[in-house]
Amino acid sequence: MAANTDNDESLVSGDDDELLEVNQTGSKDSETPDDGALEEAQNSSDGAAIADKSRVMYRLYISHFLSAWGDRMWEFAVALLLIHIMPNTLLIVALYGLVLNLGNALGGGLVGDWVDQNNRLHVVRQSLLVSNGSVVVAIALILIVLELEPPPEIAPYNNSIPPEYTTSPAPTDSPISGHTGGWWGLVVLIMLCGSVSSLGSVASTIAVEKDWVKVICTDSNMLALTNARMRRIDLFCKIVAPIAVGVIMTTAGVKAGAIAIAVWNTISYVPEYRMLSWVYETFPELESADKDTQEQESRKTIVETMFQVYFSLKHGWKTYWQQTVFRPAVALAFLYCTVLSFGSVMTAYVYSRGLTEATLASVRGVGAGFGLISTFIYPCLHSYKGVSNTGLFSIWLQLSLLGLCGISTAWAATGDCSEYNGLPDKHHDCIHDRDMEIGFLLAGVVTSRMGLWMFDLSVSQLLQERVNGRLIGVVNGTQRSLQEIFDVLGNVLALALFNPDQFKYLVYISMGMVGLAATFYTTYWIRGDTYNALPETMTELVENKTENLVGDDDDVEDDALLLADV
Repeated sequence: MAANTDNDESLVSGDDDELLEVNQTGSKDSETPDDGALEEAQNSSDGAAIADKSRVMYRLYISHFLSAWGDRMWEFAVALLLIHIMPNTLLIVALYGLVLNLGNALGGGLVGDWVDQNNRLHVVRQSLLVSNGSVVVAIALILIVLELEPPPEIAPYNNSIPPEYTTSPAPTDSPISGHTGGWWGLVVLIMLCGSVSSLGSVASTIAVEKDWVKVICTDSNMLALTNARMRRIDLFCKIVAPIAVGVIMTTAGVKAGAIAIAVWNTISYVPEYRMLSWVYETFPELESADKDTQEQESRKTIVETMFQVYFSLKHGWKTYWQQTVFRPAVALAFLYCTVLSFGSVMTAYVYSRGLTEATLASVRGVGAGFGLISTFIYPCLHSYKGVSNTGLFSIWLQLSLLGLCGISTAWAATGDCSEYNGLPDKHHDCIHDRDMEIGFLLAGVVTSRMGLWMFDLSVSQLLQERVNGRLIGVVNGTQRSLQEIFDVLGNVLALALFNPDQFKYLVYISMGMVGLAATFYTTYWIRGDTYNALPETMTELVENKTENLVGDDDDVEDDALLLADV
């Protein structure tokens, strides 16, 4: 204000030289403090915004923890609950896995397209509600089935597992008790609820871990670090949650463990959603991208709306196969055709071989611990060697460690050791063979988790970085469908080889699929990052090429259309 006053006085005096001098002085006096204050205020504002966003990221991690804890409890417990319904056979466990995988295979692409076409906050709200609510309903149905008398054809399967490993159902006077149709009807409903819950979890995972994280992160190293942290939380839950459920089931009973899972899924919904809504409100990038989605949705034709399912499936698979990273994605899908994981089939197998719930949960936790180690190694390898080289190292590491599982088959098919109780020598040999088999089998599966999770992180980041943001949902949904197709193949093989003494053949097939995945990824790696690092979309490629095309307008248009078709 002083400078302005001096300027006015100069104008009145009419002294041009004095006016010039005063203007220059006033300009310096006014610009320097104002610009400095403005820069200081801007830096202060930017620093506060960064700090606020950093705090909100922890809310993202807390929400992911709450969701992952419930998922891991249910994932571990469902096989044990099902085998209590129908002991001494892997049939019902394999059927559940088949239904689950078929649902994800058929619905993965549709769920991914739904994620792309809807508001981000609406997606997470609905997906969390469906996922948590379906688990609660499934557990309620399981508790009902455990109280019913099984139909006559199921009775032979209920007397083979030692009493300390089973929960004998208390027959009731319900009309469904002993009735084949009613009993199997409840079992089918349990499987359907599990499938619906899995689809809800798929939608939530795609929305938050694949889409939100990509929008929030500003560079590749930040994306690698955030992915590693999210996976670290998941693996921590994979360690601790099964142990907690296993201890509850061992000490308080199977039903108490099931009730605990239902209570968790009920009370965790509100904080899960609230944390994500804070993240959504803090990062305007998430909301601005939603506007583009809504505009794209408004341009749909009536025919596309009427046949949305067909067009979504067709669009999903066509888009998936056009991606430059489809080879690593398919290699990751190959790994799902396996029993060499702590899934339902292997869990039921080692459980039938004599491991208690608590022991099995502890071993599973150790395996997750090796995976947890990989989340610390991955960001370092990524920053030093790049994502492609890290993926190559990881998949071959996994295959090498799974060799222990192949060794375990030398002691397989020893049968039930209790039948040799009257023959001390044979009983001792049987126990020794069983321990050697289970020891090498679990050692291979546990240690190979380190390579598996680093490879998963590598492929996940490739899909995040080299897939257009508008296609994240449909590509990752289709990827999930392909993974489930191979998982279905694994469960079909388990159905065909459902006798415990045939488990070794499943081991051989599983190792072969990992070898195929390693080979497939290596062919991608050989072509090199220079070839594979193509533009995010074919539209960008067309734009870049058409700028350099020489000729008539019609020729340029034809060449652009040809590039678009490619």
